[in-house]
Amino acid sequence: MNDKSTLLKKMNIGLVAFFLCSVIPMVILGFFNWPSADDLSMAYETHVKFQESGSVLAALGYAIYMGGWYYMNWIGYFFSSALTAMCPSIFGEGWYWLTSLIMLTMLTAGVMVFFKALFVKVYGFSLEFAKAVAVIVLLIMINSMPNGGIRAEAFYWYSGAINYMFMFGLGLLWLGVIFNLFTGAGDESKKPKRIARLVAVSLLGFLLGGANYMTALCLAIVSVGLIIAGVHDRTKEPILSFKVRIEVLFPAICNILGLVVSAVAPGNKVRGASVDSINPLVAIFRSVYHVFDLCINEWVRWEVLILLLFIALISARFSSGLKVRFRHPFLFSLFVLLMSAANITPPLYATGNFEAGRMEAIIYVQFILLSALLVHYITIWICQTIRKGRATAVDKDARNQIFVFMANSLLGMLFIGMLLSVYVNPRYLTGTSALYSLTSGEAATYKAENVERLEVLEDDSIKDAELKQHTAQPELLFYTDITRDPEEWVNKATATYYNKESVKLVSD
Repeated sequence: MNDKSTLLKKMNIGLVAFFLCSVIPMVILGFFNWPSADDLSMAYETHVKFQESGSVLAALGYAIYMGGWYYMNWIGYFFSSALTAMCPSIFGEGWYWLTSLIMLTMLTAGVMVFFKALFVKVYGFSLEFAKAVAVIVLLIMINSMPNGGIRAEAFYWYSGAINYMFMFGLGLLWLGVIFNLFTGAGDESKKPKRIARLVAVSLLGFLLGGANYMTALCLAIVSVGLIIAGVHDRTKEPILSFKVRIEVLFPAICNILGLVVSAVAPGNKVRGASVDSINPLVAIFRSVYHVFDLCINEWVRWEVLILLLFIALISARFSSGLKVRFRHPFLFSLFVLLMSAANITPPLYATGNFEAGRMEAIIYVQFILLSALLVHYITIWICQTIRKGRATAVDKDARNQIFVFMANSLLGMLFIGMLLSVYVNPRYLTGTSALYSLTSGEAATYKAENVERLEVLEDDSIKDAELKQHTAQPELLFYTDITRDPEEWVNKATATYYNKESVKLVSD
């Protein structure tokens, strides 16, 4: 193992350890989580099916049916709707802890597979390099996510998270598999396996076309790009700096077809009648504006800049063996801007806003992903431009010393800044917010109060349930609550789910 690989391996041990320390409290906090709002309304039918049959398979099968029902009667994203109906709490509230584990696992898997496929399989970087960038990106996505309801809806509220954060992670996973197809060998003995994988990837691409429209649109844009590149590569030089294998076109086409099927859903007309859409050109221009106003101006905190600089540092140090030339920094920067804007356009066009925390969550994580790729691209372009036509004047040992010094400086700034930030605000990082909720006792109080409510809701002798107001509302766990008005939709959904005539909130 050479010196560069040794440096990266040691660095990755620290990065992975820090990542695990930040997400373990988040997973533990999940055991204090509780279903609410759409968890009860959109999963009601599957909950009843499980109660009647006692069969997990019957309930999951009915969830697929509900995806079709929502497609015909309410909203076009059939894949998201089916998964929303599969809320873990349909088998009992005690299973709701799986929510945060599912979302964190899918996001982590998606980011790791995406970067491994892109960097290792496509561009030929080392696995340790891909791992380092992936873990840094995950740290930014999870721990530097803006405070407030965004975090709760991203990882702990199942109905919102499964529709948005889960789909974002699954979309990255799908793209990672697509990138792996670029470099597949032509060995005939592996042909059955390749065909089976191609069918599976094409089916998943179609299903992802039926995800939320933000993720589905962005994936469809990438799919169009792959189709154009694949057709172009048949006759000319590759426009993506690598050859796109012809089989990549099939899952890309299926993905676009899935979005078309979702867009023409009868249910979209039903829901569209209840909201006010805006002019599509206005939505596009406003989306670009919000990339600057929200993503850059509000969400790029100091530690995000430091970690992006860290990506630039390792890109500069470990890209010297890269054979592919990065030639278009302006075009790639424009691509990052427009892809970030494309993620904002669907909700702006449909409703005129994207104020839901679950929407802001995937706008944030996609912006971070694209920002990391942009920093990586620009850094390598600068390094290749400097190296072009002359040998480097700094020997290997000196480069290692410079890298270690700069890495330690950045990590030192990061460590001291985070200590100060968390000291002032324990909820500054998502991981420390979870730890604070656990150690302060608010998570335990929240869970105990929900268990007390459940006793009332499951008491068949009580038809009009009066539930006490929560005294603890942990930032990561609390999404919304019932109100004092029994006619509110949240109250009515809760009453229906637990077979009550009415449910309302009382002060004491």
